[in-house]
Amino acid sequence: MNNLEAVHYLHPIFLQPPHPITVNIIGAGGTGSHFCYALANMAQTLLETGHPAFFVKVYDEDTIQKPNIGRTTYSRSEIGLNKAVAIVNRINHSAGLTWQAVPKRYDNQRETANMTITCVHTKGDRVMIGKQLTNANKSNNYSPTNPLYWLDCGNATDTGQAILSTVTKLQQPKSNMYLPVGYLPLVTEEYGEFMVDEPDTPSCSVAEAISKQDLFINPSISLAAIKLLWQYFKQGMSHYRGVFVNNRNHSTVGLPIKAKY
Repeated sequence: MNNLEAVHYLHPIFLQPPHPITVNIIGAGGTGSHFCYALANMAQTLLETGHPAFFVKVYDEDTIQKPNIGRTTYSRSEIGLNKAVAIVNRINHSAGLTWQAVPKRYDNQRETANMTITCVHTKGDRVMIGKQLTNANKSNNYSPTNPLYWLDCGNATDTGQAILSTVTKLQQPKSNMYLPVGYLPLVTEEYGEFMVDEPDTPSCSVAEAISKQDLFINPSISLAAIKLLWQYFKQGMSHYRGVFVNNRNHSTVGLPIKAKY
């Protein structure tokens, strides 16, 4: 048994849900704006296969500023618009989806979802969200508002990661080939001591903005996150629960699931 590879099986309701899976995306800035488009592409693919895909709410209180141009998916014509509203309107119009924009800070909200995607800057935000998800989870059973998974995306100047956690221990099928692991610890539990808040001071120009975060680190993290999520939906399981990206040395390293945490 100890020689078996550890895996996590996606909660079965995500594979055959009775209606769209509820998803909250918190943060529609650099990584968040790219991830919204990636998830919309994944949603359209799932819909074509008969899967009801996702009902997504995007939370962000910020407006689009000139230094956002380039690192995000926003354009000059959208400067001054709320980020969540701008990206959700574009996605709904182009993809025929019915996502919802929430143009405010996700702070002590009670609108939990089956999966939470965080693309935020501070350790404090992650701690707050982790506590809220834990308090809101009632069991490993399914309901449209019961939080089951948390996918956290974060980055520094030219490095970053996407890490999947379960909000509670999820029941796993028996397997003779693998060692199913039902609990993937919250990112705040496992990596909290290593989290460092990024300076969130506004940049005066695009040049200053990309000196703080490299031009392509945000889409790199978004791509790593959506590829991880897609693997779970496509295969129903994975040996990995995260990805570390380093654009400085052009490397991507998977975070394998452990037998014990």
